[in-house]
Amino acid sequence: MEFLKETAIVKEKNSKFLGVLLSLKDIENIKEIIKTIKKGKRFSKGDHYIYAYKAGSKISKNDDGEKGAGKILVDLIRNSSLDNILILVIRWYGGKHLGSMRFKIIKNIALELLSNPI
Repeated sequence: MEFLKETAIVKEKNSKFLGVLLSLKDIENIKEIIKTIKKGKRFSKGDHYIYAYKAGSKISKNDDGEKGAGKILVDLIRNSSLDNILILVIRWYGGKHLGSMRFKIIKNIALELLSNPI
């Protein structure tokens, strides 16, 4: 698991968001990668771990309770020239509903990760 890029934390109404872009060597261990990240001190205790990945023609996603967020990531990955990548956006819920604002934040984080990734 190789981290290519990480965003700064974005705060909105006590919620926090952070994104990471990882290089994928093997898509068979995606769940293990996410599990390892969740155990790491910097990324632990997140409420949602939203991700999407692309490896060749294989593209997949996981909304982790943020219905529709994974599709946003998939659409952005499809429009990029990058391959063998995993985009992960972590959300720590701050106790206040953000409505559609959360999707805008997730999209902006992903766009930042995909621009000049290395």
